[in-house]
Amino acid sequence: MKLISPKFPYILLVAITLLNLLNCTYDFSEDYFEKIKVYEPNVIVKLNGFTNEEETHASKVVKYAITGFVSNEFEMVVKVNDKEIYRSYDKTGEFYLYVDELDDGKHNLTIEYLFPTNSGSLANVLDAEFYTGGAAYVFNLDKTLATPLGIDSINIIEGSIYINLNPIVDYNFVDAFLVIKNENDYIIEERPISQEDLTDLVIHDDKTIIYNPSYAIKIKNAFREDISDFVLLPTAKMNFILEYVNYYDRKMTYNAHPFYGNFDTIIMEYYDANNGGNKYHSINPLGDEVIIHHNFGWYTNISIYYPILKFYKNGIQIERIADIDHKFQNL
Repeated sequence: MKLISPKFPYILLVAITLLNLLNCTYDFSEDYFEKIKVYEPNVIVKLNGFTNEEETHASKVVKYAITGFVSNEFEMVVKVNDKEIYRSYDKTGEFYLYVDELDDGKHNLTIEYLFPTNSGSLANVLDAEFYTGGAAYVFNLDKTLATPLGIDSINIIEGSIYINLNPIVDYNFVDAFLVIKNENDYIIEERPISQEDLTDLVIHDDKTIIYNPSYAIKIKNAFREDISDFVLLPTAKMNFILEYVNYYDRKMTYNAHPFYGNFDTIIMEYYDANNGGNKYHSINPLGDEVIIHHNFGWYTNISIYYPILKFYKNGIQIERIADIDHKFQNL
C-alpha cells in the first residue's frame, strides 16, 4: 500500500498561503493544533473464478470484491501483461478475462486500485492524497487439445446400442460429442456425452434406429476441435415377404428390427393399389407372421406399393423411414 503525496501545484499553493500567514500575528490556545493520524487500511482483494498460478483453458468471467476501507470514492484497473482490459469505480463486480488472442504459456494478471485517504489533511481536502495498491497473479494458458478418445467396440444388447470407449489418458478437452453418420456417409446427429458416460467409458445409444450407423467421438475446447475415426455398426435390415394365401388374404412375414429396444411400436403405411387409399398395419419390432385380409379382387399382380415405416416411442413418432426398398408385387 502506498500513500501518494500532493503534487507540485498543491505544494506551491500551500507555500504561498503560508507566506501570507507569516505576515499576520495570531494567538492560539494550546489545543488548537492536533497531529493528524493516518491509519493504513488492510485492503483485501478476493477473486471468484480465478486462482493464482492456475491453468487456464478458455476466456471466462472473473468476479471480484475489494474490501478493507471505508471510502466511497474508488477506482480499479485490471491488466493482463500490463495492458488494461477493465476499469471500474465499483468495489465489487466482474470482468471478462479474454485469452483467445494470447499465446500458450505464462501470463500476468494485475489489479491496481486507488482511493482517498480521508485523513482530513489539506492535501486530502484538495483531492491529492490517495492510497494505491494492487494484487499480482500469474496464470498458465493452455490451448492444446487432447487426442480424441477412440471407440473400442460397439455392441447390440437387447435391441439397443452400447458404445465402449477406450480409456481416457488425456483430459485436456472441455466438451465431448457422439457423432453419428448414416449408411450414405452423412453426419445426421451430434449428441453431447455426459460426464457419467465418460467416467463409465460406455455410451448407451437408445435413440438410433437407422440401419448401419457409424460412430465417432468429437472433443473440443474453446480454441480447437478434433474427431476420432468412425466405426461402423453393420446391421441386418428388416425383410418383408408377402405371400399369397387365398382370394382375400396375404401372409406377411418379417424379421426383427436390429434396434427393437430403441422404440416401442412400428406402423406400416402403404398404398393399396387394388382398393385405393392408404392402409396401416401394426408391426411387431421383434418380427412376426401376420395375415393381411383385404378384398384383393382380380388385381392380384400388384397389391401394395411403397411401404413407409413409422417408429413410435412412448406414443410419439420418432422416425419415419420411406426408403426400405420394398414393393410387394406379383401376388
